[in-house]
Amino acid sequence: YRWVDFWREATDMRNKMTKIALRIQNIAMAGAWARWEEMARERKEMRVLITRCLQKMRNKAMAGAFERWLEMAAEAKHMRVLLQRAATKLRKKEAAAAYYRWVDFWREATDMRNKMTKIALRIQNIAMAGAWARWEEMARERKEMRVLITRCLQKMRNKAMAGAFERWLEMAAEAKHMRVLLQRAATKLRKKEAAAAYYRWVDFW
Repeated sequence: YRWVDFWREATDMRNKMTKIALRIQNIAMAGAWARWEEMARERKEMRVLITRCLQKMRNKAMAGAFERWLEMAAEAKHMRVLLQRAATKLRKKEAAAAYYRWVDFWREATDMRNKMTKIALRIQNIAMAGAWARWEEMARERKEMRVLITRCLQKMRNKAMAGAFERWLEMAAEAKHMRVLLQRAATKLRKKEAAAAYYRWVDFW
């Protein structure tokens, strides 16, 4: 009879653990998609801001600096292909473990976004001071971002999470079109308006 009681307790515990795993999966899915909806709105706002910025920028050096920043975002397109391939191999039964890996990924993604913000601020300084030697430092930081994305790819083991991150990368890929517009505008910008264009860009940003 003790064996029967033990078996009942073990079965009940397994059922509870299954329910917990399903709840963790649902929480991860709901939280992820809510975040992507918010990021979609931010993407729309970003396109409006970039369009206004394009209209205000009148200095070739500024256009070139911003173009380099967009190049870093465009490189995420290759990472998107890798994530799509990885998504086909992910298994739904690993929901609980995948959720915690996704939390780790989100922390690293936040750190990456903070680094990109710092890079954008440094671009402003480069445009004003003409210190083009700083591009070498930016190249190193771009390499660090690629390493972060590669680590994220290795950690993600849930198909839903991979699909959500893919949506985020789509937003970065759309910056490629903005880059083409900036390249065209850069040929028309006049160097003599550098100071006025920069302060207008700062007010806008």
